[in-house]
Amino acid sequence: MILLNGQWQGGADKITLEGLNEIKNLYLSQAMYEEVPIDDREMLRNEDGIIGLSAIKKQTEQAFQILYRKNPQKLFTIGGGCDADVASIAYMNQLYQGDLCVLWFDAHGDINSPDESDTHLFYGMPVRALLGDCGAAFEDAIPFPLESSQFIQIGGRAFDNSEINFMEQNHIPNIDNADTGSIIENIKKTGKCHCYIHLDLDVLNPELFPYVPVPECGGISFENLKETLNAIFKEIDVVGLGLYEYAPQGTVLPEMEWLINEVM
Repeated sequence: MILLNGQWQGGADKITLEGLNEIKNLYLSQAMYEEVPIDDREMLRNEDGIIGLSAIKKQTEQAFQILYRKNPQKLFTIGGGCDADVASIAYMNQLYQGDLCVLWFDAHGDINSPDESDTHLFYGMPVRALLGDCGAAFEDAIPFPLESSQFIQIGGRAFDNSEINFMEQNHIPNIDNADTGSIIENIKKTGKCHCYIHLDLDVLNPELFPYVPVPECGGISFENLKETLNAIFKEIDVVGLGLYEYAPQGTVLPEMEWLINEVM
């Protein structure tokens, strides 16, 4: 099943919603999909340490409602901001009763708690929310929290000190996303039979793929990403993939075309 979730409030920037709208128009004109209703008003307040919390929680609940109604066994989610993957990953973890490894392809850690965040933007917190450790704000939002041992960070290169400390304390590995062998080895070490790939496009080198809202120096080429994904698809049971953080360009990009057609 294809789920579109244009949640933008996590980064307080509608560019990711605009990016999803362009993906719909340029790449999904013939596709069947479900779409989460998105509040596009700019009434973003800090609630319990999270900016835009009310809209984010409402949209997360609506995403869950779609998923529970459709009951997909495999899922392709397109956003929106990277935090829009919370409902999809939480649903898949519940479906497979914790037998799920999550590959977090992202230049950023996305693993702060509301208390640790300097910006209080939710796009820096989705991993922590999925772990059921996002304070009072999300304590009732994740029906089947993940364990830190289910996460593998890939391609991260812009971490806050609090994120580094949390990853070290909870033994969450950060792997160079060009090291395919190490990725496969770490997936197998988790002992999980199923895999969900979270793909934030800022994991790519912005000198080669600049079409993201928050670029970070470094990263890999799209060719290396293709090789890595093909190896994972070949050896691992991938049950879900989330594609996030696209900034609209007004034209068809071969990289986006490959990503969407490969998963669909």
